[in-house]
Amino acid sequence: MTKTHSQIFDELSQNDLGEKLHEEMITDRDSLNTIDLGKYYAIFPSISFMHTEEGFITHHKAVKVPFGFKYNSGTNTQWETIESLRQLMAVHVASSIGCFIDD
Repeated sequence: MTKTHSQIFDELSQNDLGEKLHEEMITDRDSLNTIDLGKYYAIFPSISFMHTEEGFITHHKAVKVPFGFKYNSGTNTQWETIESLRQLMAVHVASSIGCFIDD
């Protein structure tokens, strides 16, 4: 019997090989110090002597994330495709080393 990729992935996940299923980049605890910059998130240190959170928010026109906010691969709604990865590589990698990305 030939197994699908999904079936193989499910079996590997059940065997707990130490690989994380979903990576969490911003935890709910981080939400206390996290702001949304639009395209990016910034997590402030709990103590800063150089900049205030309010000053940074005002300067960058950012907004505080809601308490309990999390950012992880399990709830992510934006995914790269093979074509979008090729385009990113062509712009940011291939041009800097003088090669071309193709099939």
